[in-house]
Amino acid sequence: EKARPAEEWSAAGPKSISPYVPCAQSRIPQVLRAAGLTAEDVLWDLGCGDGRVLIAAALRYGCKVVGLEVDSGCLVDARTLAEEAQVSHLCKWELADIMALPPGGLRGAPVAGKSLPTPTCVLTFITGHGLARLSPYLYSEWVEGSFRILTCVEALDECLDFESGAPFDADDRPPWPVSRRYAHWGVFCVPPRGVA
Repeated sequence: EKARPAEEWSAAGPKSISPYVPCAQSRIPQVLRAAGLTAEDVLWDLGCGDGRVLIAAALRYGCKVVGLEVDSGCLVDARTLAEEAQVSHLCKWELADIMALPPGGLRGAPVAGKSLPTPTCVLTFITGHGLARLSPYLYSEWVEGSFRILTCVEALDECLDFESGAPFDADDRPPWPVSRRYAHWGVFCVPPRGVA
């Protein structure tokens, strides 16, 4: 894996909240199992990297997928991999700063100037401080939306922004109903609001 330059739209650039680290191939089936996907689902990945999780979902379930990524080089790779896997017709890839998504972005409002299919499942595999920063937006969208959320490595109810300087005992995190059924795989699930 070659290093990408620290351009504005790169994983090393100023818009990035997490380094680019591809999801291990051995973890992907566990993530997809936890997602409980069907052909009717629309899976979004916030920080999709090279799109490997989304492409696997499209191949396995025939569902639509949307990848948002801050690294333009990763999106080139994602488009190429989707074409090679013959699932391009199920995939949408957009260059976007996930920390600047608009209100309603996960509920049908245009994202990056595009109309995208509304997610039924949102995945994000980013560092704890990035997840902590994204959490208020996710919560506001989840409260008004109808989608489940999957996070990898960190759970929404325990992530901390260690870079903010806030004391660790300051707990103003939203009250996430996190399922730890797949925690042994490092996957945490939040069901759609109102679903146990």
